[in-house]
Amino acid sequence: MGAGYNEELKIHYDEFYQFGNTRIYIVAPKISEEENQKRWERVNEVANRIVQEIIARGNQSEIDKLMKRA
Repeated sequence: MGAGYNEELKIHYDEFYQFGNTRIYIVAPKISEEENQKRWERVNEVANRIVQEIIARGNQSEIDKLMKRA
């Protein structure tokens, strides 16, 4: 439903969903562009290590599966 502010809970939220009587407020961390870039670099490093491990094990079918998802 989008971003907003809940008066009752006094929170700013980035996304809101409602399923029946259940309300879900998504509050994303407020980080700088620099921190965001660092986090994505870290994700990339970990992903590369995983792929290298799969290659080292010689499991080509696993690599093919990963490439199809990307």
